[in-house]
Amino acid sequence: MLGLWMDYFKRPTDEINECWNECYAYLHKYFFETKWYEVYDLMEFVAEYCPDDRRDERD
Repeated sequence: MLGLWMDYFKRPTDEINECWNECYAYLHKYFFETKWYEVYDLMEFVAEYCPDDRRDERD
């Protein structure tokens, strides 16, 4: 979540809420209220930024 907050949303880390429910609510609202191409950008960012921990299981 920290990487998403800093690198995608370009927000200061001291503004991130430590409560997961609040973070989830922020992401949920953003996802459903933003323009379609911004959601696509978010999905591209997550796919690129987040590691695939299951990769070793498939090899």
